[in-house]
Amino acid sequence: MISVPGVSVAISPPGWSDSNPYLSPLGSEYRLGVPLFIEAGTSEVLYDDIVQFALNMKEKGTEVELHEAPHGVHATFGIADALGMPEIAIDGHARRARFIARTGAE
Repeated sequence: MISVPGVSVAISPPGWSDSNPYLSPLGSEYRLGVPLFIEAGTSEVLYDDIVQFALNMKEKGTEVELHEAPHGVHATFGIADALGMPEIAIDGHARRARFIARTGAE
């Protein structure tokens, strides 16, 4: 259950623990053999968990680049144009392209 002031929403199936790795990778981190690019909006409800996941993956030895969109919501980079934030979309695409060029990831 996510706790948001004024809102209570169950996001997991009945009987499933919130820590189930099928629901969230947080707490199930491991070392990846490839670099990981993570994007998060600083205003999204999952922001703290995303940042913690990125830190945990780094601690496991994975190369991680975390890109944060100021005041962005969940999936900001996919819907930035619709939100009237085209500069966020352009910046996100440029960062991903640089990441791919730098790491050789595809």
